[in-house]
Amino acid sequence: MINLKRTGPGSNGFPYWLWKDFAYYLAPVLTRILNSSLEQQCVPTLWKLANLAPIPKELPLSNCDQLRPISLTNIIMRLFEKFVFKQEISMQSNFIIGKDQFAYKTGSNTTTALIKCQHQWLKWLDDEEVDSVRVIFFDFSKAFDTVPHDILCEKLKQTNLNPYVINWILDFLTNREQRVMVDGIVTDFLDINRGVPQGTVIGPFLFSLMVNDINLEDPESNLLINFADDLTVKTTGDSAASEVRNIKEWASDNMMTLNMSKTWEMVVRGRTTKPLPLQLDGIECKNWLKLLGMAFQDDPCCWDLQVDTFLPKAASQLKFGDPHYRINIYNELINSSGQAYRFGYTLKEYKISQLAEEKDKALFAKIVKDPDQALHNLLPERRSRTLRERKHSFILPMIKTERFKHSFLNRCLFDYF
Repeated sequence: MINLKRTGPGSNGFPYWLWKDFAYYLAPVLTRILNSSLEQQCVPTLWKLANLAPIPKELPLSNCDQLRPISLTNIIMRLFEKFVFKQEISMQSNFIIGKDQFAYKTGSNTTTALIKCQHQWLKWLDDEEVDSVRVIFFDFSKAFDTVPHDILCEKLKQTNLNPYVINWILDFLTNREQRVMVDGIVTDFLDINRGVPQGTVIGPFLFSLMVNDINLEDPESNLLINFADDLTVKTTGDSAASEVRNIKEWASDNMMTLNMSKTWEMVVRGRTTKPLPLQLDGIECKNWLKLLGMAFQDDPCCWDLQVDTFLPKAASQLKFGDPHYRINIYNELINSSGQAYRFGYTLKEYKISQLAEEKDKALFAKIVKDPDQALHNLLPERRSRTLRERKHSFILPMIKTERFKHSFLNRCLFDYF
C-alpha cells in the first residue's frame, strides 16, 4: 500500500492517500480480511460495487459505440486483486495462455504482434507459388461485456489454478453492481450478470482465458494473431472459408457475437496478374485494414495511407495553431538543448535512421536471448560452427524478394549483425 500510486477512488469515495498514508495501521487488518476472504472463497458485497467511466476509443465522438466502459472498483478491491494476481495467477498465466495471444503478456505487445503479421505474410509471398495472402479481421460485439460466466467458469476449472482462487474469482464476478459516473453525476446501481469488467486487475487474464481455445483448422498453413478482443486470421490457400466457419462456430458455442459489419478481409498481393480469390460470403473485402493502430494496404510495400493517417493526427495532438503549445515545444525540445550545451553538456547527434537501427538491435537482442519471447520461434536455425564474420550464428535464410529481406527479423540478420 505504501507504493500505491495516485488513482481514482471507487464507489465508496475513499481516496488513494488514505490507504497510502495509513498503510502501517491498516495492513494487519486488511491482511486478516484478505486471508479470510480467500479461505471462505467469497468477496465482500460492497467491494463488488463499481463506477463505470465511459472512455472514448477514438476522437471525435459521433455515437455511444465509440465509448469503452471502464469499471472503477474500490481501491481496496484493486489492492486485493493485485495481490491475488501476483501470488497465484501471474506465473501460471504464462503457461495457460497460448502464444497466439499478444496482449497482457510479458514480452508481447502490439509491436511484436505486427512484426509477426508482416513477417509471415511476406514469407508466404516470397514463395513463387503463392500469389496472395488473405487477411481476415474479426470483430466481436462488446466482447468483454458479454462473456458468459458459466462458460468462463468451466474454462477456469480446467486450469491448474488453486481451487480457492478460482472460487474467489467466480464469486467476484457474481452479483456485481455498477453505476455510470460522468462529471460527478451518477446513476443508480444495476445488477450485472455477465461480462468481464474492464479496468480491473484480473479482467485481462479472464478474457484471455475465454478466447484462449480459439484454434485454427489448419495451424500449420495459416496464422492466428490474437490481441485482447482483436482477432486476425491469415491464410494463403483455399482454407479461408473453412477458417471463417470455424471462428463462427466457436463464437456460437461460447455465446459470443461476431459483428459481421465490422469483420473485413484484405488480400495482400505481390507482383501477380492472377485474379483475386472469390470474396467470402458476408465479409467485405477492402484494399486496406487498420490492425492494432497500423494501416496496412493490399500492396505490402506501400505505407502511404499510414503516413497520411499519422501526420494529421500528430499535428492535431501537438496543436501547432496554439502559440502557447508552440512555446512549450520550443522550450522542451530546442531551448533546453541550447541551455545544456551552454553549460558544458554535449549530446551525440543521431539521425532518425540511426535511432531506428538502435531500437531494432535492442528488440532483436531480446528476441534472441529469450526462448519464450513471442518472436523467438521465427528465428532460423543456428550453425554448429561459424563460417561468416557475423555477430550471430544463425543460418541466413534463402530469400527471393527484397520486400521480405527488409522485414524486421531479416533486416537484423543481414544488415545489423
